[in-house]
Amino acid sequence: MKLHSRKRLYSKQEVLDMMNMTEITYRRNLKKGLLNPIRIAGVDLYFEEDLIEAMNESRRKGKL
Repeated sequence: MKLHSRKRLYSKQEVLDMMNMTEITYRRNLKKGLLNPIRIAGVDLYFEEDLIEAMNESRRKGKL
């Protein structure tokens, strides 16, 4: 039997803090599609693997 592990979700504020990002940059990255939140009741949430992917893309472009 395979057990499912719980994936950690990060809030918008945690993402801003973790990526040292301003609100304006956050909105710009949403518009560009770099960040793809899961919206639950109007709250942006992120899985860790999605953030890692966004950070890698940002590094690739020399932004982080």
